[in-house]
Amino acid sequence: MNRFLNNYFPAMIWPMHHFLVKSWELNFLTLLLLARLLLIAGCFLIREMPKATAPLYQRLLSRFGTFVPVIMIWEPVNSPWMIYGQILSIIGIVAFIFTILELGKSFGLAPALRTKVDSGIYRWINNPMYVSHIIFELGILISCPSIWNLAIVAISTIFFVFRAKWEKDLILARGNQNSALFA
Repeated sequence: MNRFLNNYFPAMIWPMHHFLVKSWELNFLTLLLLARLLLIAGCFLIREMPKATAPLYQRLLSRFGTFVPVIMIWEPVNSPWMIYGQILSIIGIVAFIFTILELGKSFGLAPALRTKVDSGIYRWINNPMYVSHIIFELGILISCPSIWNLAIVAISTIFFVFRAKWEKDLILARGNQNSALFA
């Protein structure tokens, strides 16, 4: 039952939340989002079980922070900046897809100790998935500017900073240099 809750249930829910909550029109950005969601679902199905996990409150807050952008207002404003926001969003999604492909079995939504990935972009950036999320959200903010969306991006960014710190703390607490934490 625990394996079902940790792997299979999120794999079913994650792709559905976007399509149940939002009304999408078919375009390039939507196709990239769909590819992203399918990769996430696939990673949930093949991922390895963690060697250690963070405390419950950190896992819950990490998951909450991951889903905060779902409540952004997706109503583009007709302005010269809209195209730049869309380009930035596409860059963020493409970067996210590459980080997911690089992580593979080490993917997770909350801080946990899994096999270290040090190839590709992970050679230079510790948390490229978080950076790609923030780039995507900034693109949405530029395309759909509002105080609400600005607050969501700020909250989401704060959660990613805390999540990165919690991951680092978990690695240091275990004192294991042969493992790395990815979520």
